[in-house]
Amino acid sequence: MMAKILKFFANVVRCYVEDDVITVGFGDDDYAPKAYTIITRFDDEEENYSEGEGPIGIQTNLSEIESSSAIASIELKDNFIKIKINERKRTYVGVDEIIIEFEPSKENVDSINKYFHMIFDGSETQIDI
Repeated sequence: MMAKILKFFANVVRCYVEDDVITVGFGDDDYAPKAYTIITRFDDEEENYSEGEGPIGIQTNLSEIESSSAIASIELKDNFIKIKINERKRTYVGVDEIIIEFEPSKENVDSINKYFHMIFDGSETQIDI
């Protein structure tokens, strides 16, 4: 079976923290994106996560809700990101893999790198950044 891949060019890259939620978002449009991916981390000290769940979530234009602990690995290069989804979460996320291309500016890469470390350091996700 062929892998289902979401691939798009992100005209918009946003990295920020709001209400203790670390967020990195990519979209093909600022106001009405047809393709997008949002990665978040919210560490709730009162939350007791069930088996296979955790504070890191992902949502795409193909998924109806955010799915936690779905990212198996993430690779950041100068002008693209490759995200592999855990097998058990692929139905929820809607894809097996996500490839996001973006303008290779130093500002984009530095910001994404910083926020990915904030999100993934200490997690089980394999990171290559």
